[in-house]
Amino acid sequence: MNQPTGLVTYAQFFQTACGDARIPYAYQCRLAGGDEADSMGQFNHGTPCRSQLINIPTGLGKTAAVGLAWLWNRVHLPSLNSQLTTRDSSSWPRRLVYCLPMRTLVEQTAKEVEKWLRNLRQVAFEGRLELSDAAFQDLLWLAGLDGVTDSQISNLPSAIRAAATKPHSPVILMGGEDGDREWDIYPERPAILIGTQDMLLSRALNRGYGMSRYRWPMHFGLLNNDCLWVMDETQLMGPGLSTACQLEAFRASGEHGFGSYGHGSVTWYMSATNNPGHLKTREWSSVQRPKEFEFGLTAEEKTASSGPIHQRRFAVKSLDLRKDASFEDAAAAKSLATQIRERHEAMLQVIAENPELPARTLVICNTVDRAKDVYALLAAEKPDGCDLLPLHSRFRPPERRRQMERLKNPDLTAFPKGQIVVSTQVIEAGVDLSSGVLWSEVAPLASLVQRLGRLNRAGEFNDSEWVPQAFIFGVGEQEETGNAEAKKKIRDDNDKRCLPYESDRCTAAWGALKLLNQNASPANLETIQSDISASIPRCPYSLQRHELLDFFDTDANLSLGFTDVSPFVRGLDDDTDLQVLWRESWIQRDGDEGTGHPGFTPTTRVTNFARFPSASGRNPIRASKLASAKP
Repeated sequence: MNQPTGLVTYAQFFQTACGDARIPYAYQCRLAGGDEADSMGQFNHGTPCRSQLINIPTGLGKTAAVGLAWLWNRVHLPSLNSQLTTRDSSSWPRRLVYCLPMRTLVEQTAKEVEKWLRNLRQVAFEGRLELSDAAFQDLLWLAGLDGVTDSQISNLPSAIRAAATKPHSPVILMGGEDGDREWDIYPERPAILIGTQDMLLSRALNRGYGMSRYRWPMHFGLLNNDCLWVMDETQLMGPGLSTACQLEAFRASGEHGFGSYGHGSVTWYMSATNNPGHLKTREWSSVQRPKEFEFGLTAEEKTASSGPIHQRRFAVKSLDLRKDASFEDAAAAKSLATQIRERHEAMLQVIAENPELPARTLVICNTVDRAKDVYALLAAEKPDGCDLLPLHSRFRPPERRRQMERLKNPDLTAFPKGQIVVSTQVIEAGVDLSSGVLWSEVAPLASLVQRLGRLNRAGEFNDSEWVPQAFIFGVGEQEETGNAEAKKKIRDDNDKRCLPYESDRCTAAWGALKLLNQNASPANLETIQSDISASIPRCPYSLQRHELLDFFDTDANLSLGFTDVSPFVRGLDDDTDLQVLWRESWIQRDGDEGTGHPGFTPTTRVTNFARFPSASGRNPIRASKLASAKP
């Protein structure tokens, strides 16, 4: 067991970072302190850092679990990390690399990390964290001195004041973001990097997107040494997950690995819908992972008859399957929109005396076009005083941020009739919100599990008279009948209706959902875990050793290009988007308004692009459609 540096317990550290009195879950304590850790957080020791597959139900605070485990072991217990040791020691890597599949998740995670660092810094200044000088310096390096009073700064040693003038973490790496936190020129310092899989994995392959190729080797070296990689929402990563597994193997010492420097490089794979078989990539196919590799709730945690985990695992969720209902037919769509409104109003009547319950109905469609159509239908029927909120991937960043703010902080004064959210898959992962009614088009089972996690998320409706309800409806699929030609025609039509998913996976979802007997609680979903795992598509290929070696060459090839790493980062997708930027008048290069030579800035690039489906140029966008989207 590691030696403590003070009397502060992990529970106190956790509460300080989160800024409230919540007690960490038992699994969060085990992640930070090992199996011997007290389940209430009453310990002040650490644990070895090793690769693992973290399988925890949705809504149980996985982000806080991994982020604060690293801060506890790397920053609060600095005596463990004072010298270079072997990768089998209990030292934790210098850099936390948090990899996510979606931009919205990056922004959300970064806000949480910023909050933790600010809260810890404030209490550290008050002397209540009992940090050593080295740990205090690391914390100030991460959090910076923004917002700290002059009197507090004047009491700091000059070396610390000079080093921590501005925050150095979290560093955000995603397309369109021009970060000013230069982490790569301070390899000896701790850092928290949060980014999309595109930006992070491309850098780990020596082909960093959105950066000078002359700096590729710097990021390649830093991200493959002395890092704890956290691959979150792995079910959405596609080829990126296979690449992460292969890179984990290549960083290891041994016959097939290259080894890594510092405190080793460790990878955590994390999702509420994991498929362990997908981690059996080329280098891992014949390797038996240790028993402790799979990390999840213990039998004791699962069988608890009370407490917050029990409340969430057994959250009441009534399941109603309506395969014949859909938005494909105009008359049926209007009928379904009326049902959505009526069910929302019924919920409002029942929970009127419980203002703490979320008065929200969530409608999730599989495509942006269908979500827009549903929004238009509901806009014509919604009750007065109801906040009807559209949410999808085609908003520009400023509008998307405003929509997310409305989503998380509904104005009950302006909208006493609650909120109806019409969304696409963007709400499936990482968005911490709850609803009393869920309507969703059929999708692969893993996606539906994520959507169901947004219904009665914390079990807040368990003691209410209102029974949270999930309605799963179809997309207009037809039974395959007739001769072979007729069946093929129907099958092709079903394939189009189920896009962007495969129709076979949607069909399989109907069968698995029937086995739940109208009970969609997380505990009951575990009974169809094998079906959930099977619904996650597996990448058919993975990065090979010789391909990684090829990426060491940063010279241009004969066509003056560079080896493409996109198949290993996100995969090849024919359904690309066209991004459009427009202005009636532009800021010119000389600073005046006009239409001659626009002077683009990083801010212009980030905030003013709108996305349209281009279908690889096969379906040109009409000017009228662009005009209708103009803000």
